[in-house]
Amino acid sequence: MIIVGTNHKYSSMEFREQFVFSDKNLKNGYDFLVTNCGFKGCVIINTCNRIEICASIHNELYGFNIIKKFLTQFFEINPQAIDSAFYFLSGKNAFIHLCNVICGLDSLLIGETQIAGQVKSAYMKSVNYNSSDKHLKKIFSKIFTINKIVRKSVFFSGCKVSVGSIAVNFLEKKIGSLYGKKILIIGVGKVTALVLKYLNRQAKNIIFIANRTYEKATELASLIDAEAVKFNELDNMLLNSDIVISATSSPHYIINRARVNKLIEKSGGKLKKKIFFMDLAVPRDIEPEIRLIQGIELVNLSDLEPVINLNSLKRKKKSVDAENLILKQVNLWENHIKSQQGEVI
Repeated sequence: MIIVGTNHKYSSMEFREQFVFSDKNLKNGYDFLVTNCGFKGCVIINTCNRIEICASIHNELYGFNIIKKFLTQFFEINPQAIDSAFYFLSGKNAFIHLCNVICGLDSLLIGETQIAGQVKSAYMKSVNYNSSDKHLKKIFSKIFTINKIVRKSVFFSGCKVSVGSIAVNFLEKKIGSLYGKKILIIGVGKVTALVLKYLNRQAKNIIFIANRTYEKATELASLIDAEAVKFNELDNMLLNSDIVISATSSPHYIINRARVNKLIEKSGGKLKKKIFFMDLAVPRDIEPEIRLIQGIELVNLSDLEPVINLNSLKRKKKSVDAENLILKQVNLWENHIKSQQGEVI
């Protein structure tokens, strides 16, 4: 097995934004790699903090070159950018890396649990596209088992571990009490669900949820007694909100400087109150230039990194225990498969 990838340690959010797979181009990616390039199987893991392609192939060098060519052509990226920002792993090193990923040890938030679901989802998509061979199925089955062992044995506690909890905590420190604030949530994915989980613990916030699919917005809003709004009503909501939190899967900005300026002009040419925007999407939902508008403050995931890093330091000691446990499990499995059929990871 080989892995070609990049993550928050190796590249900026702006760089990683270029590598986003929609449902349509994900299938095209699998078709290209498995059908046209001779890979026995592959799994594409694409989250806000990483893009990784795991592939089953005997000739490692050929596989590395093919994946590099695929990324440069598929996303129209300079090949030198791939060389400088991506890592290339094979065999046991690739397997240990995958174990660290699914256990949250390679995450921006060390020990976070969301990545496990994302890896499982990526693997299931590969299976559904008939792009996962016998070898990869064994690999991913084993990392799921190791993740359960590590999660049961090593407890990451004592600090916040999700983007949702950190985002809400950041808002409280920046703004103060969120009681009575008009909060507009854009998007109904996993990130916004995590944000809502922690917002709901605050005292009776006034929360509005907008999504392109109104039924999904209504469903999520009903869970916390919030109000759903239709996506075409977004303009009416933006300037009336105290806080706007966006985390959609849109490939382009849904809020830009020109749009906000136009709304301000319509309302008399001046903001009536300060508005705090929080962009938790990759690629970003909100054009960074809206920071230039007087009365608007914007933060994105990069701005949250100092808080995340502080929490990570507190959890580092536990991660060493988890890494040692992973290595022990990997060695046990390696010895087992060698004794069985002489196979290698």
